[in-house]
Amino acid sequence: MNESEISPKTKKIKNFEKAQAVEKLRAELLLKMTAMTPEIHYDDSLDASRIASSIVTKRKVESLDFFSFAEEWISKNSLKSTKNYNCTLNALEAFLKRRVLDFSEINYTLLKNFEIYLSDRPRAKSMYLGYMRHLYREAMLEYNTDEVTVIKNDPFMRYKAPKQVMKKGVRALTMEDILKVYHYCRTVPGGNANEIRLCLS
Repeated sequence: MNESEISPKTKKIKNFEKAQAVEKLRAELLLKMTAMTPEIHYDDSLDASRIASSIVTKRKVESLDFFSFAEEWISKNSLKSTKNYNCTLNALEAFLKRRVLDFSEINYTLLKNFEIYLSDRPRAKSMYLGYMRHLYREAMLEYNTDEVTVIKNDPFMRYKAPKQVMKKGVRALTMEDILKVYHYCRTVPGGNANEIRLCLS
């Protein structure tokens, strides 16, 4: 088919029979592509390069595990909580007895069992599962696009990370309480800056 067979105004094929044949081929190709990659939403705005990019992204994510993504994400972000993120991964590795975890394996049951595994460490239980949720959703933001949804399910919509519960009779200090302690420490005979910092630490 050459350019003379296409209308310069409508950009459509002039010959009706040829136009029907091309449309039939297009429909068949679309069905095959949809069957191969159902997560890609095909429409007229998608060109070949975007389709290829979507398929490559899908394959990349299918071979990516949670630990690999988390380690790369942590290395790219300067965080005060880097140590806590690494502790989360180490605890998860100890629980799984392996350092490989496909995103498809992360579901309600796994998260609940990890919570039970950490039951004797209430602060860690709350913190580690909260960090896992953050990392999981960062992966969703990075790999899901308008055309492709590679991480389809968010288990944290159903699973709720436990909140840290303070022991009975223990309450958090208010700023007023902290100032009272600070001023008291300053009045202690022989008190010094180190003792004040110790009181407030």
